[in-house]
Amino acid sequence: MAGKKIFLILITILFIKIFPVELIFDTDLEYELIKRLYYDGILNMDIKTTPIRSDKLLYQLKMIKRKKIMNGEDSLIIENLIQRYEKKRQKVYFHFDIQKMIDKKFFSDTTNFYDSLISYTNLSIRNFDDNILYNISFDIFYPFLERDSTFYRMKDWEKIGSDFNNTFIGYSKNNYQILFGRMKPSWGGGFYDNIYFSKDMLPLDGILYEHNFGFIKFYYFSAYMTPYYLKDKKRTDNTFMSTHRLKIDLPYNLSFSFKEMMLYMSNLPQLQYLNPFILYYIVQNNSYSDDNIIWSFDASLNNLRGFSFYTELFIDDFQYQPEFKYVPNKYGFLFSTTYVPKNFKKIFFGFEYCMINTYTGTHEIKRLSYAYYDRPMSYFFGTDGDFSYFLIKYMFNKTNSIGYSVSLLRKGSRGLYDSWESEMPQTQPPFPSGRVEINLKNEIDFYIEFMKNIFFVDVRIYHRKIKNYENILNNDLNILGLNFKIGVNI
Repeated sequence: MAGKKIFLILITILFIKIFPVELIFDTDLEYELIKRLYYDGILNMDIKTTPIRSDKLLYQLKMIKRKKIMNGEDSLIIENLIQRYEKKRQKVYFHFDIQKMIDKKFFSDTTNFYDSLISYTNLSIRNFDDNILYNISFDIFYPFLERDSTFYRMKDWEKIGSDFNNTFIGYSKNNYQILFGRMKPSWGGGFYDNIYFSKDMLPLDGILYEHNFGFIKFYYFSAYMTPYYLKDKKRTDNTFMSTHRLKIDLPYNLSFSFKEMMLYMSNLPQLQYLNPFILYYIVQNNSYSDDNIIWSFDASLNNLRGFSFYTELFIDDFQYQPEFKYVPNKYGFLFSTTYVPKNFKKIFFGFEYCMINTYTGTHEIKRLSYAYYDRPMSYFFGTDGDFSYFLIKYMFNKTNSIGYSVSLLRKGSRGLYDSWESEMPQTQPPFPSGRVEINLKNEIDFYIEFMKNIFFVDVRIYHRKIKNYENILNNDLNILGLNFKIGVNI
């Protein structure tokens, strides 16, 4: 037993993350600093579609530094990012962090200790051919006991759970890149979460292609969604996903995009859905199939006197035919805005609202619901709810910060597997439906780096007041929580 644990730890330390060019995801530590420059109008690159290449980021940062088009505070952030990613371009780079969370229920003598999470440990070796991209990322949970494998995509092994995260190989040029493997793209502008591909979604196995034509950008992603999480290995009909996005950049920092997704079951991938340029809706409608098709329209306006705006309309099903007026419309809406005062850039304000109405993301066939391993692929609460979030953050210097946030989640009783087709109600239920869970959360966050950015500490203290917990009437909770993360970058 001890030998198995030692073996797993060695695998974790030696083979976790290997890449020639760092690909930056929206969950990386440095992403917060990159967002500050982006919202301030200093950084002119698309950070809302991740992953982004660190070498392109470095090039632009050095150009900004030479042109001296920033103030003292921006200059500190730019110097910090240059140091970080120059360090990562060395032959060997190591990162490690551990997270622990404690919840204390008021009026209770028990303290619940949740998973200690080694979120990622990586050894990076640089390849000098910058056109080749490869990345191996390994996650480990310890302890991992009696957990739901249909949510984590992992099983208990000697009190340890482990799985690969973003792991792929690819080729990149100045105007395009293609990746093969397991990855989690981000196609949205929500700073808390995204409605099209949630930040909490598990990475998918597939092919990602991106092409930059200048003011027009095209994205394509096709993935295989393994059926094993349903614990039915005898079935031969697999689930696949194909999605594409067309983004248009206009003057005055304005942009629009259209996204379309198809979820379908088949023994093999269907050639018509593998076609990146075809309109899936027309193909699906002409085939008389019952595949799940989703549209999304979004718009963003950046750096308007310190403000940035993003809005998105997510359409799962819209009834435009008179004979289907009795069928409910299924849609979601996201609005996000941030503000950085021009004369006091150490402070950051953010507000976000997301609404997903009843039955959105659901489907008559369970395996075509907008979920993967029981996790919503859309905004973190999935369906039948809305979420409001406000954040204010103050940066003492280029790394250390303190933040306060307040959020309100209203979650109806329907889930992603409670489809309208299976319930067939006489009328659409009110929104949110049933007994509504109301979750009010206040949180304070402290983030500190020291010893030349080698060590970092992230401490979050929060209070949650929950009414009708798990949609059970009068099941109310008061929770005081502590979440802390410590880490090292060498």
